[in-house]
Amino acid sequence: MAEKKKIAILGVSSLLLVAMVVGVAIGLRGGNGWNDGSGSDGGSGNQISTSSKAVESVCQPTDYKDACVQSLSKAAGNTSDPKEIIKAAFTVAVDEIKRAMSDSQTLKELEKDPQYASAIEVCKEVMEHSIDDLERSYEEFSSFELSKIDDYLEDLNVWLSGSIAFQETCLDAFQNTTGDAGEKMKELLKSSGQLTSNALAIVTGLSSALSNLKIPGLSRRLFSEKESDSFADGLPSWVIPANRHLLQANAGKINPNVIVAKDGSGKYKTINEALKDIPTPKKGKGKGTTQNSNETFVIYVKAGVYPEYVTFTKTMNNVMLIGDGPDKTRITGSRSYKGGYQTYKSATVSKNLAYLGRPWKAYSRTLYTNCQIDGFIDPAGWLEWPGTTYHETCWYSEVGNRGAGANVAKRVNWPGVKKVTTQETVEFTVSNFLEGNGRDPWTRAAGVPVDA
Repeated sequence: MAEKKKIAILGVSSLLLVAMVVGVAIGLRGGNGWNDGSGSDGGSGNQISTSSKAVESVCQPTDYKDACVQSLSKAAGNTSDPKEIIKAAFTVAVDEIKRAMSDSQTLKELEKDPQYASAIEVCKEVMEHSIDDLERSYEEFSSFELSKIDDYLEDLNVWLSGSIAFQETCLDAFQNTTGDAGEKMKELLKSSGQLTSNALAIVTGLSSALSNLKIPGLSRRLFSEKESDSFADGLPSWVIPANRHLLQANAGKINPNVIVAKDGSGKYKTINEALKDIPTPKKGKGKGTTQNSNETFVIYVKAGVYPEYVTFTKTMNNVMLIGDGPDKTRITGSRSYKGGYQTYKSATVSKNLAYLGRPWKAYSRTLYTNCQIDGFIDPAGWLEWPGTTYHETCWYSEVGNRGAGANVAKRVNWPGVKKVTTQETVEFTVSNFLEGNGRDPWTRAAGVPVDA
């Protein structure tokens, strides 16, 4: 009975919660809320004033407040509903990306030059992903339920961060091109980047506000079961029964949907052929999302070396790839930036002389531990990213590796190439990195060999 009362008390509308969070925690002041308190005009002027104050409140935590207020004032119309204003923050970012990628004279000029072809190809692909993440955010917020608020805000943070990362990846594609193409693209995507950043800041502000308000009954994991119950069988409660069964089963006992075998004993000889059997998703009801059934599509790749490049597209949901173990089933490739491929399109495994990695961004961090490093790795180990000083801020280390390429005696002498102890690498192990021992049973139950 007590639990039912608790749920009833917290069963307030999502609009009320959002209005309270925005109004109380993001910065509105005065007992009259968004109304100016005059009560005399009561017409459109008062409504516009109320709407303007609501927009300014929603924009309070953003870094680009002028862009936020200007864009939302136009997109939100006369509404003072904070939920609708926040939804508009996602919409204006999507519209700006679409405008930049379809109507830009800058992009049309760059497309005429062959040297920018691969960069533009990357841009068009990742900007579609950026739009998808924003539209998913819009739909998630539109279906906002108080009982799932913590999960919603967590999803929104991930998707909006992803949208920003995709836009940055587009700009990265122009890093080593000649001329002023890179600067032109930065200017082209400046507005969309600011608007997406604003959307993320607004959601982050909501999340922080909820924590600061300390509303009775609303905790960090709202309406969730106790932590001890969440991983009662080694899996979180949100894992659906069908997937729970797959994750708990030994890999050898899983019945796959399709088998790939190099020797011809399966349906296909290559993994990419098997991808064609993955069910086509159905179009969602909203603004661009896709929906699959909850059934997991399992691809079993038998022992062998598969020299191919496997890309699981954004529509390939609920796909599980299993093999005969890391020493038996191997997927290899030899793409690299030096070979003419954008980093976004390159593979991390190479058959020719290769490097352990390059600092693509400032403060890059990479650790190799307990790995087999063969002789095709250049003795220098690491390679600078051309035209940058990223190698001065990186953190790279190797501990306890084996093989002909594991000798660190001739590694580059960068400030960021560190010598660390085995004990210092513990924080990067599977059991610690995947949120502690709670996640570790996932890998073990699925038959994945883990020793960490």
